[in-house]
Amino acid sequence: MDFKYAVISVSLLFVVNISINAGTIDFLEVDNDVVLFSTTDAKTHTLPSCVTAENANLWSVSLANESGRATYSLILTAMARGDSVALDVESADDCVNRPGAEDVSKVNLVVNSPSSATNNVNSFYKLAPHLTYPEDKWLTGSTRLAKRNVNAFGSVTNILSLTGRHKISYLEIENLNGGVEIKLTVDGIIIWNGQLSESGTRHNLFGGNNQPPEFFIVEDSLLLDVQTNTDPDFNLYYLARPIQ
Repeated sequence: MDFKYAVISVSLLFVVNISINAGTIDFLEVDNDVVLFSTTDAKTHTLPSCVTAENANLWSVSLANESGRATYSLILTAMARGDSVALDVESADDCVNRPGAEDVSKVNLVVNSPSSATNNVNSFYKLAPHLTYPEDKWLTGSTRLAKRNVNAFGSVTNILSLTGRHKISYLEIENLNGGVEIKLTVDGIIIWNGQLSESGTRHNLFGGNNQPPEFFIVEDSLLLDVQTNTDPDFNLYYLARPIQ
């Protein structure tokens, strides 16, 4: 039977109708900065020669770069949605991230969406109550939320804390003078833990007007902690939708 699927790519989010085979995640392990996982969809391609027999069913993703962290975000989203979505994985034909395990080149979230009035791509998530919106908005012409005049000078400071399911599509720091240490923790997993060294009027951390549309799903919690080297006053703008 042919099914219609909605496909969400790690590099560009878009919706198309195609026929595809993909599996749900049945194993996930984070070891330092490497994610190892497998799916119920057995590999049918010729494995790279670097893959060992004991790791033949595994895929590896590095958390040391932006692409890998975005991929990991989609993996967590796929796990959270259970059998309603599958993960289609493309091979990088190498074993750089973890010797013996096949590197991931690209992943797609595949939403099983047979043609019916009750099961379509809109069921991927639903908005949850946000009773103080839209007065929480930053400006009349913007949908973003804001925390103004943040002081994180000299000590680690939590500047954003969310609990429950959220769809995150934008994070920006504005009016930063000097460097800042940034640590992002999603559902108990440290996603970012590095330094933004240059000053600037606006720094898009995630999403942006001139960037491909992207988002990640928070299931339980999000913590954004920062520490500035010299600046006692900057702004945070973000877009976090509560979802069901």
